[in-house]
Amino acid sequence: DALVGERWQVGTAVLEVSEPRVPCWRLGVRMNDKMFPRRFTEALRPGPYLRIVVEGDVGAGDEIRVVERPGHDLTIRDVFRIYTRDRDEVERLLAVPRMSESWRRWAQEFLQKTKGRSAGSAEPGCC
Repeated sequence: DALVGERWQVGTAVLEVSEPRVPCWRLGVRMNDKMFPRRFTEALRPGPYLRIVVEGDVGAGDEIRVVERPGHDLTIRDVFRIYTRDRDEVERLLAVPRMSESWRRWAQEFLQKTKGRSAGSAEPGCC
């Protein structure tokens, strides 16, 4: 599983794993199956969005090499699992320096809203 902040070289580009892909209704439309987003979520296989660190040329068949691994163990799957199932672990997201700003903001808002009461949600966004 890819770690948040892990860097990959693909072709001559360097990419950074930034956050999970959260399914929404658009995925169901694309797959012509309104239940697809639910099954996607239950499978806990979100896949990552990538941030471009160094622009370069990327081609079909290029090898993906891990060129940097951060010193934590928070994977994209963990972030997705915490968001969809295990919100008692939200604080883990704030401990990761390269966590995207939208996920950091969601975690902070979630923790503020849930202090002393049950959960609401300020979604980090979909699609």
